[in-house]
Amino acid sequence: MEKAKILIVDDEPEIAELIKLDLLPVVTDGKIITAHSGEQALEIIYPPLSGRAGRQELPELIILDIMMPKIDGYQICRMLRNDTRTYHIPVIMLTAKKDLKEKFQGFEYGADDYITKPFEKLDLIARVRNQLRRPKKEIPKNPLTGLPGKLLIELKLQQISDNPEKKFGIIQLDLDNFKSFNLSYGFERGDEVLMFVASLLLEVVRAEGSVTDFIGHYGADDFLLITTSTKIEFLAEAIFSRFENEFPYPDFTLPSPKAFEEGLRERLPLTLSMAIVTNELAPLGNTEELKNLLGELMSKVKSHGRNNCLIYRGAPSSAG
Repeated sequence: MEKAKILIVDDEPEIAELIKLDLLPVVTDGKIITAHSGEQALEIIYPPLSGRAGRQELPELIILDIMMPKIDGYQICRMLRNDTRTYHIPVIMLTAKKDLKEKFQGFEYGADDYITKPFEKLDLIARVRNQLRRPKKEIPKNPLTGLPGKLLIELKLQQISDNPEKKFGIIQLDLDNFKSFNLSYGFERGDEVLMFVASLLLEVVRAEGSVTDFIGHYGADDFLLITTSTKIEFLAEAIFSRFENEFPYPDFTLPSPKAFEEGLRERLPLTLSMAIVTNELAPLGNTEELKNLLGELMSKVKSHGRNNCLIYRGAPSSAG
């Protein structure tokens, strides 16, 4: 078999080791890793990124037990499918139950195949080989951060516009003074900052958000987060807090408008602006109206200084 990295996730270590032993003769030029909880699996799939500019070695296949404490297989599968970095990874669900409803639910969450315990060794090997040989799923994404790009953002906005009965919250996030930072520090460090922001958003959502949350990257320094209306302010506060505490370049100086005339320099911090909308109080209209509202809020918030946000809750008097 071709070189492959397989992750086996099962809260029963003896089951995980049994699967590993069954697959070792098959994966002759690769790696098999085991995790015994949902939390451990996520640490392997999404390790902390030093400086947020690194790239982790992702598994090429995940064998995932459904019934686990705290974070179960359904939740992990949904996270994988909502992240363009892991969207393409085949997932084989593993369960001791034979309920057809559970099998159907696994496919609904994005599983590619299903094995019921106890399983036959040859059946396991055949399913693993089949998934590794399938063409990888492709999804439009930002080439730097790997987050969903403009096309998928537009589709997501259309989906929430088409379902006004569902309560949601949207954060449009923009970096202030980013162009000046790029010119002063260079585009390589600018890319590091964008990777830092992308990883920060992913980590905040994984820790505090919901499995259905969506993070997109329009391009340059423009990001978008879609979550539930009840969590929107909490997530915004967490993003602000982590940005201020973890930003790798907290202090830097950039040429002021008068620098070339007087040789002066002015401290211009790299900060965040957020435009936040929810349909908590009333519907927000179609996709174009939603985008226009976000644009208007962003223009206003940028005039308010560093690390600020404006929130619109779906009523004329609700911005603040």
